[in-house]
Amino acid sequence: MIGFGAVSIVLLILMIILFFSIINALLIIIPFWRIFSKTGLSGWLSILCIIPIAHIIVLFYLAFAEWPIERELKALKKNQTGAPQQ
Repeated sequence: MIGFGAVSIVLLILMIILFFSIINALLIIIPFWRIFSKTGLSGWLSILCIIPIAHIIVLFYLAFAEWPIERELKALKKNQTGAPQQ
C-alpha cells in the first residue's frame, strides 16, 4: 500500500508540472496574440500555437495568407485618385 507521503510527493510533482505548463502556454500565447492582432487577424488564433502540430500550420498560414492589413492597403491604393494631398 502506498503511504501518505508518497501520494503527497506525487501530487506536488503534478502541481509543479501543471504550473510550468501554464507558464509555458502563456509564454507562447501572449506574443502570438500580439502578432495576430498587429496583422489584423483574430488574437484567438494564438491558442492554436500550444497544440503541437497546429503551431506549424499557423506559422505557414501567417507566412502565406493575405493579411487583412494587406487587403486594406490594396483597397486604399486602388481607390487613390492621384490628386496631390495637402
